[in-house]
Amino acid sequence: QGKCAKLAVTACMRVLLIRLNAMARDGTEWRTLPG
Repeated sequence: QGKCAKLAVTACMRVLLIRLNAMARDGTEWRTLPG
């Protein structure tokens, strides 16, 4: 289970980083998407 949890956290962090990079690039504010 430890490996699964680590993979899940890594995937979430990666998505977060990608979103932050996109926001910085586009100069947009954080917005929560429906769904």
